[in-house]
Amino acid sequence: MHLLGSSYSSLQSRGGVAELAELRDNGAYMMYDLKTVYSKGSVGTQLLDSIGQSNRILLNITSEYNGRLLAADIKAYFEANRNAVEVLLYKGKKTISVNRCAAQSPMFYRQFRKKYEQ
Repeated sequence: MHLLGSSYSSLQSRGGVAELAELRDNGAYMMYDLKTVYSKGSVGTQLLDSIGQSNRILLNITSEYNGRLLAADIKAYFEANRNAVEVLLYKGKKTISVNRCAAQSPMFYRQFRKKYEQ
């Protein structure tokens, strides 16, 4: 889990699935399934709905969301989707990346909440 300083471009919608191409420092493009969180309790459903659409998800958090519940939803997503690679979160000016390895760590909840609630 780390903060990214990447630049993002090319927001598109293809067949009802919003995608975001990310340009990283190494020049590789990656496609994300874009989900916007408007209310409490919607993250788990949105994550599970994206299984099969993309192995990377970008969550744009626009409301106050409990860090503990969000961490639990992310962990459950990685457990339910063996193909999942990364969940990227935007919350205000913060960008938080969670990969499968970080989500499986015994310290995940504590580390995630520390980054999310700063």
